[in-house]
Amino acid sequence: MESGSIFATPAEELLQRVQPQVLIVRREVVGPEWRWDLLSPFWRLYLNDGAGAFVVERETTQRVELRAGVVYLLPAWVRVETGVAGGGGRGDKRVRHDYMHFYLNGIPATLHRRMFRRVVELEPDAVLRPLLVRWQRVMARGVQEAGPAGFAWAHALVNAALALAWERLPADAHEEAARWSAGTELVRSALECIDRRLADPPLNRELAALCHMGEDHFIREFRAAVGLTPARYGLERRIAGAAQWLTGTMRKVDDIAAAAGFADRFHFSRVFREEFGMAPVAYRRMHWRGPRA
Repeated sequence: MESGSIFATPAEELLQRVQPQVLIVRREVVGPEWRWDLLSPFWRLYLNDGAGAFVVERETTQRVELRAGVVYLLPAWVRVETGVAGGGGRGDKRVRHDYMHFYLNGIPATLHRRMFRRVVELEPDAVLRPLLVRWQRVMARGVQEAGPAGFAWAHALVNAALALAWERLPADAHEEAARWSAGTELVRSALECIDRRLADPPLNRELAALCHMGEDHFIREFRAAVGLTPARYGLERRIAGAAQWLTGTMRKVDDIAAAAGFADRFHFSRVFREEFGMAPVAYRRMHWRGPRA
């Protein structure tokens, strides 16, 4: 029975931390020019009205044909190449391409990479089918015209697709997620501090004090929980934040470098290139929130 103040359970606190954040909702018609080499800290949801488009997973070299009416999730940190097959002598093939970009906040990049390494294909079922009907109405009308209801339906589709993707994970992945959830409770104050202080990365001794541990003990517990040292985790969070600012704001690269805790744009550019295989300016040009990918 609900009465007065209620303390969240660990599972409920996890739900509060792990939340999708929709960035863009778009419709395009794509053809042979739709050729991208993609690696990003956000997810993509694709839905096409015809055959012809495909993605190639760089790690496995497997080509995934994007079938009409089927939902595809491209997880964060999975590198893919996109393309559209030729028209077979009847001119360039064109496909209507509906897509969303979204972050899955609260899960570190390392766990993303271990749990979601492949493109996820979701056939419309009793869960997805009515949501797809609603979303298609929104896309036909235009997201801006649909207003808050349109964005709410976009979020509903993303949440349902993510739930189905989670259910498909093998048992060992679920066990790893459970271990991560339990372990991060011990260092949650440190994780929150790192996220708050991207421009001024905290020292290990500061983080250890927040968790009421000695520095060496804290580093061991943090690495056991997160799979990374505090410094490496902080760097991943700063780079992910910088990528979001590059694609969603007009801030100068120098300002983004400072906001992400780098001494100058040159150090930032070198680290960013090591992570994404391209300079920040090139990444912004490819992933800008205009009508692309």
